[in-house]
Amino acid sequence: MIHKTKIVDYRPEHQPYFESLNRAWIEKLFTMEPLDEFVLSDPEGAILKNGGAILMAEYNDYVAGTVGLRKVGPTVYEFTKMAVDERFRRRGIAEAICYASFKKAKDLGATEIILYSNTLNAGAIKLYEKVGFRHIPVEPGTYQRANVKMVIDIEAAIKSAKRYDRNVQPGGIRIIRADITNAAAVATIGKKSFRNAFESLFASKEEMTEYLEFTYDPLKLAKSIRKENNIYLLAFLEGKPVGFAKLKNIH
Repeated sequence: MIHKTKIVDYRPEHQPYFESLNRAWIEKLFTMEPLDEFVLSDPEGAILKNGGAILMAEYNDYVAGTVGLRKVGPTVYEFTKMAVDERFRRRGIAEAICYASFKKAKDLGATEIILYSNTLNAGAIKLYEKVGFRHIPVEPGTYQRANVKMVIDIEAAIKSAKRYDRNVQPGGIRIIRADITNAAAVATIGKKSFRNAFESLFASKEEMTEYLEFTYDPLKLAKSIRKENNIYLLAFLEGKPVGFAKLKNIH
């Protein structure tokens, strides 16, 4: 069964999910602040009433994630309270929420989207950089825990969302051009698929293992990925890497 992530607009019955999903990560890494308590207990008053929006991610009929867009200026929105249930992580849900929020912000008339974070939340910051946010100086006072501020202008955000849409294939499969951060995933897939196909041709398991460790060494693959004449395509299903192909420009 192929599962798909569905992004829907917030409804009043989503409030307990919005609160619990965000409390989980805030209380794990930080301390709830007064602004957190206000937003999570009354998202309609804190976000929707002033012209913002909240999106919910549903995965196989479960509420798996959320994000808010809080209006902080005439055309500026804060990307805030993004959370994904730990049971549903590494399935591409957070990325899907980001791109859906970009489209929603465009519909709301945004010219730019800002966010605040903390270096302790390194995984989230890496995601924000991936989808197109850039770092800018952070001013004191908004959140006690914030030591990171990022921004993306709406045109760049929409271009990023369109690239994502082009890479999402029917059946929930997404294909990207791999970079060096994907070398380990390529190595894992290569070892497993090669072993399944050709193990019977090797004289021993030791010989097979030696070949695989040499051929699919992540550092060696990273060097290959860096070469200008090589293109590695990596396929994801339900957010998990499941296949790759290598193309080589011989001209």
